[in-house]
Amino acid sequence: MKLKIALLGTVASLSLIAVQESQARHQGWYLGLEAGANWVSDTDFAFHFDDTPPLGAPEFVGQAEFDTGWAALGTVGYAFGNNWRVEAEIGYRQNDMGGFSFFDDINEEVSVLRTFDGELTEYTVMLNVIYDVPLSDRLDLNIGLGAGADYSQFEDSGIVDDEEVTFAYQAIAGLTYAVTNRLDVAVTYRYLNAGDPEFSSAVPGRTDTYQFDDVEKHTVTVGLRYDLYEDEAPVVAAPPAPPPAPAVDQTKQF
Repeated sequence: MKLKIALLGTVASLSLIAVQESQARHQGWYLGLEAGANWVSDTDFAFHFDDTPPLGAPEFVGQAEFDTGWAALGTVGYAFGNNWRVEAEIGYRQNDMGGFSFFDDINEEVSVLRTFDGELTEYTVMLNVIYDVPLSDRLDLNIGLGAGADYSQFEDSGIVDDEEVTFAYQAIAGLTYAVTNRLDVAVTYRYLNAGDPEFSSAVPGRTDTYQFDDVEKHTVTVGLRYDLYEDEAPVVAAPPAPPPAPAVDQTKQF
């Protein structure tokens, strides 16, 4: 009986400890600001000439390459106190063109036609849902998904200069470290996918267009997150009372 009572007490103590450790530090509204590097994956496209293609040239398909760029993001979010957070995010990303590799759509022969200046600039508005996994008292692993809109501006040395709004989604992974009860340092990776943007010619009288496949971006940022309300300290439950001593049968003493 004594052993059974001791085991029950141990299980209860361990259960209380597990509940305390699972409590989230973050509760309420917060603000975030991040900056870092942005990479755009090589992106397939088709270049469509208008009704009067120059010199009877066929439609071309190819691949666009981009240099490493930079990004800045801001967030406003709410933590529910159970490791879940919801946040609104605005972002800015800019990458210069690295060049175009064109493929003849008929002969499938590769010819690098242009490597001159151009750039891709993007503004995003996203709604994210994030789950924080506590790794220690101060360190969390962050995993999330987001969806929203991508407003992109593409300029190709005056040949094409246009803008487009497309649906976008992203996956998020990162680490946050609590410097104080209200301030965290965050390192975050985002995979962002913007679907099939199309950009038209800037040459008067022509309607040539670039039709891109999904534009994929990889963003790594370092930033700060500030809680508008100080994190609540976890509630420390009192240890369970020791089990009562077994009753002694007084009649057996005589």
